[in-house]
Amino acid sequence: MPILFSWYIKAHGPVFLAHGIVSGHPKLPEGEAVHTSSLIRAEEEENGLLLKTQSGSVYHVRAEEFSARESRPELPPPERLGLAPEIWERCALARERAAKAEKDALLGLHASAGTLRLRVAGAAVLSALWCGREGQVRRVPAATHLGMFQDSVLIRDFFEDEDGPCQLDFRYFPYPNRLEPYEVSEDIKKILLVNDGARDVSFGYGQRKTVCPAKTAAVIDTADWRGAPS
Repeated sequence: MPILFSWYIKAHGPVFLAHGIVSGHPKLPEGEAVHTSSLIRAEEEENGLLLKTQSGSVYHVRAEEFSARESRPELPPPERLGLAPEIWERCALARERAAKAEKDALLGLHASAGTLRLRVAGAAVLSALWCGREGQVRRVPAATHLGMFQDSVLIRDFFEDEDGPCQLDFRYFPYPNRLEPYEVSEDIKKILLVNDGARDVSFGYGQRKTVCPAKTAAVIDTADWRGAPS
């Protein structure tokens, strides 16, 4: 059954559609940003919901992947989908708990300073966490740069701490189930690649690739990728 990560629901005229990053779909590319056909019903299950659409498709969504900010204020009344009245509030709380647990998990791995944790499905970033020089874990933004010939993903931020400025700058070209890096700043010492999707993901290009199987994680030494060619 396909999964939607980072999902939200929007009104499109008289109907509601679910949007998100798809994984495990038999026809759609892994990590593609998609929307469903109109929602007709949903069912609660242990870790989330099953969303049923007009076309007959069924998607699994995890409660903690709910992007409440994107959905509001156009969420459908829960009863319209056969759900409990407080379901959206529960999903939002699950999202907050999961975000904290993600940071705690990185600290629990005793991540060293300069660790960038990327949770991905296909070549899409689901979340990015940065462990800085003082051991603090911060969530950092991932953006898409629309290039003339090739789009790329930018994970960039700037921090100031007791040891001076720190530049986080990681950039890669997204290919089907592959991240091809072309910029890795000196402050990034290693990348913890967490593949939450249903397909194997590789990091690199040509013969220089690290494969991260589905539902596993891989540690990448960024010293091997300084000055990687575009």
